[in-house]
Amino acid sequence: MLRIYKIVIAVLCAAFFFTNCRPPERRGEVVPDFVSGVYVTNEGNFQFGNSSISYFDEQTGHVTHDVFLAANNFSLGDVCQSMRRIGAYYYIVVNGSGKVEVVDTADFKVVKTITGCQAPRYILPLSATKAYLSDLYDNEVHILNLATNEIVGNISIPTWTEALVYANNKVYVSAPHSKYVLIIDPIHDLITDTIEVGEGVGSMVVDKYNALWLLSNGDLGVHNPFLAKVDVTTDQIIFQETLAHPAGGLTSSEDKSTLYWLEDGVVKLPVDSAVSKRVTIIAKGSHNWYGLGIHPFTEEVYVSDVFDYLQDSEIFIYNKEGVQKSSFTTGVISGGFWFKINQ
Repeated sequence: MLRIYKIVIAVLCAAFFFTNCRPPERRGEVVPDFVSGVYVTNEGNFQFGNSSISYFDEQTGHVTHDVFLAANNFSLGDVCQSMRRIGAYYYIVVNGSGKVEVVDTADFKVVKTITGCQAPRYILPLSATKAYLSDLYDNEVHILNLATNEIVGNISIPTWTEALVYANNKVYVSAPHSKYVLIIDPIHDLITDTIEVGEGVGSMVVDKYNALWLLSNGDLGVHNPFLAKVDVTTDQIIFQETLAHPAGGLTSSEDKSTLYWLEDGVVKLPVDSAVSKRVTIIAKGSHNWYGLGIHPFTEEVYVSDVFDYLQDSEIFIYNKEGVQKSSFTTGVISGGFWFKINQ
């Protein structure tokens, strides 16, 4: 009897030890507005309707799953592509469901559902009342009225549109299935020019010198992937370099002095350095890296391992030198991060 008792105690202690190595997880709770942390958008599987949003509390280490479901009593939909805060609302772009859910930052409840888009991707605010929305299938950039949260117009583009970046009073639009990055005049909503750079540009950022960086995945192996830099005054390519591996997820530190992207691992490049000086700070190893985010204050690296695209993802947190700090579990195919910072 004493032996059995000791075994039970040992099992309970082991269970306690292992569960306390990981952040506690919660379901069915709404995140308080005053809490600082990280929202993780989980795409889910196409046509499964299992997209979701997880929340990681940086102070306590708690992970809250399905915060949208908890606040609204209905599921988010099919393929959560991206999320962005504009004013007092989060705009959650749900690609497979052809909608954008607008939720109040205070309680995450839906205040409006924007429809009229077939497969929306990313949203770019241009003013307090206007934004652009890219689309996978509609062959146009949608124009949103942020006062009414409605699509009020479209800019015709004969292909899929993806990343949207504002620089030098222009909007740059990536079109991964074409050779071009398109330039839109946001005052008149007209395409004014194009930059011929090559296929597969899926992500873009502007650095601290207001130069535009483009990252291509080579149209998923059809063409050579590359990194390019553009002068937004002349819209001329400053340089372009072929990469050894398909690449994606280009982002930057908050001060725009350092670039990060996924290329067979997590790559880091200070914008003042030559491209040849880029370093892989986090190796791929056995991971299936998919989403990448950089903390705006600490420059910690958040990167998702989506495993086989069917099971829940694991988010790994590293410092800016690439040393792992912790990890936590989210939903299926975690693709994006939105850092919720309260000071």
